[in-house]
Amino acid sequence: MKSGRIAVLAAATVLVTASSVGAIGVGTASAQSYTYLCINNPADVTYCAVADGSSAVKMETEKVGTTTNWYWPAEGTGIPGTIEQAGPTVCMQVDADGGDIVIEAACNTEPYQEWYNLGPDPYGEMQFQSEWNPNECLTYDADGAELKVGGCGPDWYQGFFPA
Repeated sequence: MKSGRIAVLAAATVLVTASSVGAIGVGTASAQSYTYLCINNPADVTYCAVADGSSAVKMETEKVGTTTNWYWPAEGTGIPGTIEQAGPTVCMQVDADGGDIVIEAACNTEPYQEWYNLGPDPYGEMQFQSEWNPNECLTYDADGAELKVGGCGPDWYQGFFPA
């Protein structure tokens, strides 16, 4: 009887150890979801971010073949992350030398590529605060139809949502 208990205890120890290192009971990993990153203007027109190489990230009114899918940091975690294009490993990056426009560049997780997702703003949309300059947030510049960084505030041009 004593040897039976030892065998059961040993088997349970092996099972717990194996599952803790991932050898048994491994679930399938789910890919991080991605989608369009959009904004609505006061006239209720939707604009979505479109990758444009090393130029400023553009905003287009229609979700078409050129509209880009993005990954972004989770809301309200207090942990910065990149806003990364789905596909090639390029991220939105503040180009301070280029007039604070937001461009695409190879991901390197430097502060100018890191963003805090502040979670719902007063309108229930996401606001992305720059880690490079915490006083600035991702901003839709309607004049240039592109993304820039600007002073953070509860403004429509800083409220993004998935579409």
